[in-house]
Amino acid sequence: MNKGTGRLSILRGFRAIIVIILAVVFIAATTYSLMSDSSVHGLTTKILFANRYCTTSPSTPSKTITFYVLASVWSTSSLHTSVSNVVFSLSVDGLDLGTSSGKYSSWDPGQYARFNMTFTDSQASPTALPLTSTLRLAVTAFSSAGVATAYLTATRRAV
Repeated sequence: MNKGTGRLSILRGFRAIIVIILAVVFIAATTYSLMSDSSVHGLTTKILFANRYCTTSPSTPSKTITFYVLASVWSTSSLHTSVSNVVFSLSVDGLDLGTSSGKYSSWDPGQYARFNMTFTDSQASPTALPLTSTLRLAVTAFSSAGVATAYLTATRRAV
């Protein structure tokens, strides 16, 4: 009878260790999955520099306005994040100026990716533009971090 009790206590100890290991694995997997999801959905963009120029074509009297934009994209969470199929769209004072494609990029936590873009509008009147414009830059990309992936859009407004 004493032998049976000893075997049962060893089995109970073994089961307890297995339960603890499974609980730790479950908690770690859940945490990593949540961090992956928040890294993907925490995609943010910021306009670092924007400038506009007005040029005249030698063959016609029409003027073209060109906006040069330097933007950064990062994630607000703490996993290695990457973006692909990147498309930026710019609107200035409510007027859509079109889109610009970006390259694949990835960054580690605390880092970001930079994108240089040029948007041209031949319809806008340079004389009608205010001295300062309100820019709205949106980035649409396929983002991935850890086990999470999503196709999403992040927008930033700047004056």
